[in-house]
Amino acid sequence: MALLSLLPLVVAASAQDGGSFGTDLSAGIGAGSLLGEWPRPGIHTAWQVRFEAFPDSRDIPGPRVGASLFAEGSAIVRQEAREVGEEAVRVFPFSYVHWGMLVAIRPDPQATWGGLASVGFGRLDLDDFWSASYAVPMATFEAGARRRVGHPSNPGFLDLAIRASWGSARGPGTEPGSALDDWWLVGAALRVGAHVR
Repeated sequence: MALLSLLPLVVAASAQDGGSFGTDLSAGIGAGSLLGEWPRPGIHTAWQVRFEAFPDSRDIPGPRVGASLFAEGSAIVRQEAREVGEEAVRVFPFSYVHWGMLVAIRPDPQATWGGLASVGFGRLDLDDFWSASYAVPMATFEAGARRRVGHPSNPGFLDLAIRASWGSARGPGTEPGSALDDWWLVGAALRVGAHVR
């Protein structure tokens, strides 16, 4: 949630710059599931924040292609993990953070409805994987729809998106050359945002 405290600074910096670039900010809530051998089947909820930059401002018509910095993490409902040790079975709710950078295709800011798509890479961080921190590099794909809020001059918008991320990594303590563990993070999210410029 510390990223949210940086949003006013980003907005102020964008407003002071006289260039023609465009920036979007958004935040929302999502639901999804982490799939693999370690997590148990189930659903979790997550907060999400986005900062997106484009070479063209919101006043220039047409679709935009830019860079999207994203972060999300556990919120409210947490999924459970299951660890089978030599002496006991441990079942517990876990927390995660997923962050990275995407290439973002966004609709004309003046359009009432439009499609959105993103592709890129990021990292999944788990803070209690077999009592240790664990990171998985992940490729991410996203698609969805955007709805302009109000009059075309209004900078607000709503995003509804589905996303799938895949990665593989070796668990702690595994031997070099052993098989990699596959991880999938799938979900959907509703975000509220604004074209800052």
